[in-house]
Amino acid sequence: MKPLFPPRADLAVEPEPVPGDDIVTDAKADERYRAEHEAWGRRGWASVARICRWAVANGAALDCPKP
Repeated sequence: MKPLFPPRADLAVEPEPVPGDDIVTDAKADERYRAEHEAWGRRGWASVARICRWAVANGAALDCPKP
């Protein structure tokens, strides 16, 4: 029997990083925030790609990114 839902971890919502006030005056803090935000986005899209592949494995006709 195929699973009814995709993996729980891929359905969990990760909160978006919140920039601190120091990003305005501290270049290193701004750089850290931008890196955190980019990593957050990449994790989110990786999760979407895994859900897409799960849907294909369960019969959906989709074109999904490779792992």
